[in-house]
Amino acid sequence: MQLVGGPDSGYNGMESSVEYDMKAMGEPSEYPKFYEWNGAQHMSFPKIDFSSNQVPYGDSVIMCMGMSWTLMIKRNQYDRYLNIRNLPECDEAMSGFSQWEDEYPTHGIDFYIWKQSQEKGD
Repeated sequence: MQLVGGPDSGYNGMESSVEYDMKAMGEPSEYPKFYEWNGAQHMSFPKIDFSSNQVPYGDSVIMCMGMSWTLMIKRNQYDRYLNIRNLPECDEAMSGFSQWEDEYPTHGIDFYIWKQSQEKGD
């Protein structure tokens, strides 16, 4: 994540193809700077170097990444964060087969830590 925006930059991070609830966003002067994903995928997850002795079998379990936000001035007040609305319900939360703690997100983005793309013998 990197800190971007600000009144001098003219950048607000909004995409023209997305409909925003501007009332929920509040006044832009109240949050002149914000954190944005910098797109550095190589820093997102560790690179796993598999050898012939250590090969996972199949895909990893599905993980759920919940997303929330708050104003920059409230960033250290964790009880003030708001969940991003309209995210789909996580597969593992819906299934009922996983141990789901109360503080875990139930809506977010499902992803695999790894996904198998080769079969045994490849």
